Amino acid sequence: MSLLFTQENIQEYQFKNNNDLFNSSPNNNTNYLWSEINNNNLKEISNNNNISQININIPNPKSILDSKFYLIKKIGQGSSAKVYLGLSIDSLLDNNNPNQLKYYSIKVMDPHKTDLNIFKTEIKLLEKINHENILKIFAYGFGQKKSCNKNKIPKEVYYIVMEHLEHDELLKYITHVTPGENIGFGEDFGRLIFSQLLDGLEAMHNLNIYHRDIKPNNIMLGEDSYKLKYVDFGLGTDEIGKLNSFLGTPNYAAPELLLKRPYFGKSEDIFSLGVTLFVLVTGCLPFKLATPNDSLYQYFIKSDYVEFWKKRMVNVSPSFMELFDNMVAFDYSQRPSISEIRESLWMKEINWDLMPYLKQELILREEKIKINEKRNQEIKNEINDNKKPIISLLETKKQIRKNITINNNNNNNTNINTNINSNKNINNNTINNKNKIIKKKLKQNKGIIKIKSKSKSLKNILLKIQRFLKKKGYVPINESPNAYEMEITNGEVDILLKIKKLKEGYARLKYVKIKGTTDNFELFKKRIKSLKEKDC
Repeated sequence: MSLLFTQENIQEYQFKNNNDLFNSSPNNNTNYLWSEINNNNLKEISNNNNISQININIPNPKSILDSKFYLIKKIGQGSSAKVYLGLSIDSLLDNNNPNQLKYYSIKVMDPHKTDLNIFKTEIKLLEKINHENILKIFAYGFGQKKSCNKNKIPKEVYYIVMEHLEHDELLKYITHVTPGENIGFGEDFGRLIFSQLLDGLEAMHNLNIYHRDIKPNNIMLGEDSYKLKYVDFGLGTDEIGKLNSFLGTPNYAAPELLLKRPYFGKSEDIFSLGVTLFVLVTGCLPFKLATPNDSLYQYFIKSDYVEFWKKRMVNVSPSFMELFDNMVAFDYSQRPSISEIRESLWMKEINWDLMPYLKQELILREEKIKINEKRNQEIKNEINDNKKPIISLLETKKQIRKNITINNNNNNNTNINTNINSNKNINNNTINNKNKIIKKKLKQNKGIIKIKSKSKSLKNILLKIQRFLKKKGYVPINESPNAYEMEITNGEVDILLKIKKLKEGYARLKYVKIKGTTDNFELFKKRIKSLKEKDC
């Protein structure tokens, strides 16, 4: 999550990895004067409306953008933008060979939610750079997005057409390989990946372009031999001299930004790249925030690096420690340049012969990511299927009440009973069988415990319980739990947690097994007992 820094949101920022593809940016003064933007495409793509001539079988498109692109499916989403897999209509008209079709990643933004300055900045910076480690831009504009559903009204949108990258963001190759566990690449593979990141950053800095939001979420793997590419330049700048815009992602931001002091874009990028390097090699963040109040970063302020590495127990070499210490130094003038990083002892140990093995490692990790994502989707679908009879029952009750109201208005009291009975007869047969299955599951293996809590918010208690269980290997199945319940899994057993009551400083937690073996559920029971002693 990228944001403008205020004292309030820095204090409230939670220490977590965020997998958003796009920045959630503030909408200060949205400007609709499109005369300020050159609405011509960077590479001419003709406006051809003969869509009916297309005779190649393609996936059903969701919508058509500016009569130039089919939007086939959504592949990413942020607070103000969505990214679609797009297909050039011209390539369909000109070629009968499906292998020659041109696919793009198309970033589509709502004008009412997008800061136009950020949109213009991203276009300007991407136009200036042409490098293999930086995402390429092909077109941009302001046009209409027409849904293939004729009942929907066309929407006006901003859009950027970029090269389509076949693979995921770098963070997924660390956090999504094994459920509940982050796996770094280690130092040997880390050097090979980091070398590409240095190449891309050097190309930016040579043109006085500063990214200001470097993190694993904003590094994608391309189609060509898993080439790494920097993406998302919405917070970038080409201003020279000290900067005063305090933005970025707090976990990766330099201390001068968090303390609201003027800073240089180059030293800020070096700091963020240092934190990214640590995540890349070890699979975890080095500290929460680079501020004097942070229990780990305070050692960098004191220059007590030995104590930091004692507290942050990770298995890395002394040369890695030295390079990282320099890159995240509290004094920005002490941070090394890119050429100095290349000449560091750690980078001199790079072994290019390992490149084929790195590619194989990335392929294996990608396969695991797909398996885990498929399994998680199956779990979600199963949970949703189990909830359907309950929803149907609620809809039946609503329909009964509606019929009662209508009949009361017509003073036909005799019809009320008939409507109720008929509705019950229609739905009861289909609902009762599924409800019995759900009730049996809820009755099986259920437990209730009391948890002492200082917080009066059910959602806060549930999030604290989630953090406790994550350490034990349990991760949420749903991405955003509601205030009263949450489903978790450790890959062997799926469990539903419900806050039943909140009274006099105690929360009543009910847990039931949804899926999995009894042995794994018994193990969960033992682990949840230790939560009783914890203060939520």
